[in-house]
Amino acid sequence: MLAAPAALAATNVVSEFAPAAPRAISSDGGPQLFVDDHLIADSSLERKWHLPEIQRGPILLAETALELNGGNRPVAAPFSDGLFYDPADGLFKLWYHAGWFDGIAYATSTDGIHWTRPRLDIGLGTNRVLAKRDGYSRDGSTTWLDLNSSEPEERYKHFVYFRRQGSPSIGEVYTSADGRHWRLRRLTGSLGDNSCFYYDSFRKVWVWSIRRTATSPRDHTGMLRVRVRREHPDFLESASWTDGDILGPAMEADSLDLPDPQLGYPTQLYHKTAVSYESIMLGSFLIHRGPPNEICERDRRPKITDITLGYSRDGMNWLRPDRRPFIASSPERGTWNFGYIHPAGGVCLIVADKLHFYFGAWSGVSPALGADMYAGGSTGLATLRRDGFASLEA
Repeated sequence: MLAAPAALAATNVVSEFAPAAPRAISSDGGPQLFVDDHLIADSSLERKWHLPEIQRGPILLAETALELNGGNRPVAAPFSDGLFYDPADGLFKLWYHAGWFDGIAYATSTDGIHWTRPRLDIGLGTNRVLAKRDGYSRDGSTTWLDLNSSEPEERYKHFVYFRRQGSPSIGEVYTSADGRHWRLRRLTGSLGDNSCFYYDSFRKVWVWSIRRTATSPRDHTGMLRVRVRREHPDFLESASWTDGDILGPAMEADSLDLPDPQLGYPTQLYHKTAVSYESIMLGSFLIHRGPPNEICERDRRPKITDITLGYSRDGMNWLRPDRRPFIASSPERGTWNFGYIHPAGGVCLIVADKLHFYFGAWSGVSPALGADMYAGGSTGLATLRRDGFASLEA
């Protein structure tokens, strides 16, 4: 782990643990967490799952002209995007959605809680990091700080899904030496919005979590959100694929992902990302609980999505024993985190003796429009004791 100076001790969640040989289990790749029975042959102890503490209010609100979006749909929230600690300059760095479907902005912090928006040279003194292009509207995005990159110009890696007027939507991949000035490197293969990528340091591959749509007999719209994946050890090569490169089977929500008791809609897997943490892959699974888009538009309210966690020893097979929301939407209309929870790329950071989970959340409140489906995006923080996902009790 790379430690920050002084008391913060913030690290990016990475590890160089090598997979264990057959018939032997290595235990020197970081703490062995109690999320499964990997090292336990027999026990009478009971496993208890723990939830984080969500801060009462957002740590970043829409304040600038870029974020306020003319008062229509203010947003200052990660929509995946990314949040990392950079040991090179001792700063927490956040890339986030600024103004609905508008900008990708950048902020820094010395403590991971209070943020500064530097004025950059990309967009008239704003903190925008990609120039605005007519006819291009940003959707899902991912930024990743690659501390092990052998190429300085590829230390930061970035993907954004653009919706285009009158043309097919596309995914673009960028790299950067400083996280502020980006060079377009290539287009992705076919994918849908809310796709993302992450790095599996155990297997040393870049993994793309690709959103696809399948037909569904259990959803009244007939649409089912599922995920497939693409893997490759080279980042730029990983971003190009054909259908023959896609790995399956598709991942989706199942019968243990229970509907919202008030809404009652079938659940769907809206987003999935992961990070190498100690001796496991820690996965963030975003569960969509409804309502469908057309009902949200009619009722002028955000969709309800909650973050749940999963764990994997091989990066391919996932254990999801606790289906309770790890970070949940608020049931009260108008609260800052009423709905549309989105995890930040990177999943979490180790800060001293705690884990910081950053996320975007939507209130559905707009100064200009009143209630609105995509208004009021801000950045929240949830904290958990380090390694405190589960415990074994007598």
